[in-house]
Amino acid sequence: MTQKLSLEEKLPAGIVALLKTAGEIAAERGESVYLVGGCVRDLLMGSGEVDVDIVVEGDGPQFARDLAGKVQGEFQVHQQFGTATVILPGGLRVDVASSRLETYSESAAYPKVKAGSIQDDLARRDFSINAMAVSLMADHWGEILDLHKGQQDLEQGLVRVLHDKSFEDDPSRMLRAIRFLHRFAGLEGRAPFRLEDRTAGLMEQALEGGYLRRLNAGRIRKEIVSMANEKNPLDCLLRLTEFLERAFRR
Repeated sequence: MTQKLSLEEKLPAGIVALLKTAGEIAAERGESVYLVGGCVRDLLMGSGEVDVDIVVEGDGPQFARDLAGKVQGEFQVHQQFGTATVILPGGLRVDVASSRLETYSESAAYPKVKAGSIQDDLARRDFSINAMAVSLMADHWGEILDLHKGQQDLEQGLVRVLHDKSFEDDPSRMLRAIRFLHRFAGLEGRAPFRLEDRTAGLMEQALEGGYLRRLNAGRIRKEIVSMANEKNPLDCLLRLTEFLERAFRR
């Protein structure tokens, strides 16, 4: 049986109405649209605050224009990334992206992107807990698409990559793993988060192989800023310091 997420119980009425409008627009365009990634993770974990991210199997920027017109909002297009942001009159921001497939020509390079399905889009993500989607289409409203056992990993408190070359393709995922471990460490009623065993081994191999040193300063800085904005930044940054010392001592 397909599992469903009750968006009406998890989200304010205004956001639910917006998401239903997104589903209606997708149906009119002959496309499909989903709530994705960290937003789905946080809703499943019962977080009161979520960033609204949607992916459309179609033209994301054009979809954002149509959505902004329906809700009397503004939109900003980020053409180089194939993404856009809809800004509602009350200030809520909704990120809209085209579903895509990514390939890496070499480690730490920016990925080559082309149009793909929602399945492709979820498979390109960093960890299983961020690789879930929820349908916003009327005939599948609230259905959870979980192809990589993200819900199971949430329940068990695991941070797990989706494939063996994940850290080699994008070494910044090692830093992101540290951030997620500390973000979810003290959540009541859940197991303390840890690296899944295979993921821990792959991370150690990537560290030994010097892959983290291939990141440019800008990408490392971005991850440090994200850590500094966490609710418990000190523990996170201390763990990062130890990790970077190991990485750059080799």
